[in-house]
Amino acid sequence: MLIRKTIPEGLVISVADFKNRIRFEGAPDEEKDDIERIIRSATTRYETRTRRTMLPTEFEWRAPGWSCIEIPVAPIRSEFVVVYLDPAGTEQTLDPSQWQAHVNEDRGARIEFNGSSFARPALSTTTWLPVRVRFSAGYDDPEQSGSGDDPVLSQNPMDVQAIFMLAAHWYANRTTASDKPITSVPAGFEELSDERRIYG
Repeated sequence: MLIRKTIPEGLVISVADFKNRIRFEGAPDEEKDDIERIIRSATTRYETRTRRTMLPTEFEWRAPGWSCIEIPVAPIRSEFVVVYLDPAGTEQTLDPSQWQAHVNEDRGARIEFNGSSFARPALSTTTWLPVRVRFSAGYDDPEQSGSGDDPVLSQNPMDVQAIFMLAAHWYANRTTASDKPITSVPAGFEELSDERRIYG
């Protein structure tokens, strides 16, 4: 079970860039809050569909036991920390020598415990999902210093375009008083997100 521990403050597409791309003709601060909400909602929709994390975010993956753990989140930004709740409900950190992380930069990660040599510490029987893997994931915030220094963590133009398409569509159809037929998402968004989706 994936738990999102932080909510990024940044935006994949800045409000100013969004307004420029849709040729917004109002005042600089006009509709700023509405546009920001639309961009965040479009980003969340894209992340849910593709399993990609668009901005740096802290996560925790929770599991019921010591089986191999598949983490379908990309890109991974940090080292992993594996902790567990012991029978007394006290959090313990598992020694890194007891497990291995295999990261695929475009597919997520797999945590494997060291087979027959793994001591398999006793776990809490009163806590749901007592094994926890903590890590950070997400592409660089384009507004932050150093963004783009690591190609693996650079924003992909296809991701940004898909989010823009959906946000622009929702912005154009944000009221029901429209003579245009309203569809849930533009076809281009589905095609781009399907191409960038992480399967597994």
